Amino acid sequence: MFRNPSERAFSVRLGERIRSSRERKNISIEELAAGMLPPRKPRHIRQIETGDINASSFELNRIANILDVPICYLVGSDTLSNWIDDEQFINAYFQLSREARIKVRQIVLHLNGDNPIIYE
Repeated sequence: MFRNPSERAFSVRLGERIRSSRERKNISIEELAAGMLPPRKPRHIRQIETGDINASSFELNRIANILDVPICYLVGSDTLSNWIDDEQFINAYFQLSREARIKVRQIVLHLNGDNPIIYE
């Protein structure tokens, strides 16, 4: 199954991140398994979480979508502290001053190609 110890270690870290993300979202193994396409057995998800088997790229994509985390976080190339979801971003945005919100809008328009950045 695993060609070498580093492959096994990767699978264990991946499983730990899946489990911690699932628990943080209060999603049961059964709910995660049922949300897969096609649905998987809870035992299959448990084996992924313990690092006993590898998730396919399709499964990994679906798991990331269900858990609302980027795949790069699950595979270990990012941390959640560097990533916030839309709700957290919107909450932070509305806590900004009016002037700061205007600047954020100008940056977004610029990145979208709609408008140059104009700071007042």
